[in-house]
Amino acid sequence: MADRAYADRKADTMPLTSGSGNGEDSQDTASPKAAKHPKVTKAELIDALHERSDSSRKDIHALIDGLFEEIKASILSGKTVELRGFGTFEVRIRKGRKRARNPKTGEPVSVEDHGVAAFRPGRDLKKAAWSLKGGSAQADSD
Repeated sequence: MADRAYADRKADTMPLTSGSGNGEDSQDTASPKAAKHPKVTKAELIDALHERSDSSRKDIHALIDGLFEEIKASILSGKTVELRGFGTFEVRIRKGRKRARNPKTGEPVSVEDHGVAAFRPGRDLKKAAWSLKGGSAQADSD
């Protein structure tokens, strides 16, 4: 009975879209959150760094990919990566639960202890973010 109630509640909250239902039609149902906080892609970061330096886009791309790979390898090997003034990357262990639910089917499942990647902003980043007022960061920087 509880499973049916969960499925009914889930059906009531799902958006009505004209798609396959697998989430691939995200452009049709743009979330209000996406409109408030525009994203910056890796390509845009590469372009911005290219404009500020004499390095080629290819070299910057290789450098950024190398940085991401080093961060990933470090945290997956149990190390914490601390970038002063920016933040800390780490893996935290989440405690498992015997009674959880598969959000797609509503079926009860058990979840073992597992790691999750985490980022803690540094003091400078926290202070800078704290000073932002209601609007987006892009509007403040123009």
